[in-house]
Amino acid sequence: MTKGRINDFYMQYEELVTKFEKQKQILKETNKLVSSLNATIKSLNETIEKLKKENKEKDEEILRLKLKNDKDSSNSSKPSSTNGFKKVITNRREKSNNSKGAQKGHEPHSLKNKLEQFTESGDIEEIITEIGKNDKNKNKRYIEKKVIDIKIVKTLTTYRYYPADDGKYYIPKIHNQYVQYGENIKTICVDLMTNLYNSGDGTTRFIEDITNGGMTISKGTLDLWLTQTRKNLIPEIIKIEISLLNSYYVNHDESQIKINGEQYNILCACNNKYTRLWIHKHKSQEALREIGFLPKFKGIIVKDGTELYNPFGIGLTQCLSHILRYLVDYYTKIPTPHKASKKIK
Repeated sequence: MTKGRINDFYMQYEELVTKFEKQKQILKETNKLVSSLNATIKSLNETIEKLKKENKEKDEEILRLKLKNDKDSSNSSKPSSTNGFKKVITNRREKSNNSKGAQKGHEPHSLKNKLEQFTESGDIEEIITEIGKNDKNKNKRYIEKKVIDIKIVKTLTTYRYYPADDGKYYIPKIHNQYVQYGENIKTICVDLMTNLYNSGDGTTRFIEDITNGGMTISKGTLDLWLTQTRKNLIPEIIKIEISLLNSYYVNHDESQIKINGEQYNILCACNNKYTRLWIHKHKSQEALREIGFLPKFKGIIVKDGTELYNPFGIGLTQCLSHILRYLVDYYTKIPTPHKASKKIK
């Protein structure tokens, strides 16, 4: 090998060593940068958690102040002079002089009656706990106290399907998934949201609490169950609506409700047997026409003082309880009370 070629090898070797050192330095700087970024990320996560905690505390304080600010003479012991410019709706309902408890002609609702109802309803697990019993007093008369309570138990039912004679597995559609929710939990959730007007968050939290955190249900799942329930109830809803349309009269009223933080109106039509509810964004005659029930109703509408329902039905009458409230001042506050108003009551 010639001297020139040896020098070339040395030069190439030196270049490789130089490149290696540069790459080594770059790697060192990169590791240093990664460590710095990790420290920054950790610091940011700590800041986020701190801000979340502060935000939660501020939300709780805002809610406390809001509740405090919402108090007036109608919902607290504050005098009416503290209402300021706030519009306060006066409750015209008269105070009842009836005694507490069951009224004449009604069944009492004492715990003793509830015990009978509780034991006769079936599906009860009775537990007897003997306290202070020993050989000396075991044959003596004891005093018995009863406690009514419920026990919530999480259940897991496993269905095992074996092949039929033809070697096939015949699994019904209701078990088309490996894991799914049972009918009891679906029924409880739907009832909480529809019959008891709980929010999706409130329903999820309730299920988490009673299962000790063992079951967390998403809003999407709750919406799916509500949709399925609505589809199943369509024939019954149609039946109720037809029965109301054929009724001699309907009581019609409206109330406000919040859906996802937005203001909506619940419109209600009912008689002594049936009730039908609708939800609409607006409280107007156009909304009632859009719903479509009242334009088809050919009976008498019982209402409060609103003129909302005036174009509909073949006749209008006002709820007697509202009329009696209007007459209160005429036989209690004016200098010469109207005896006729008192007589009407």
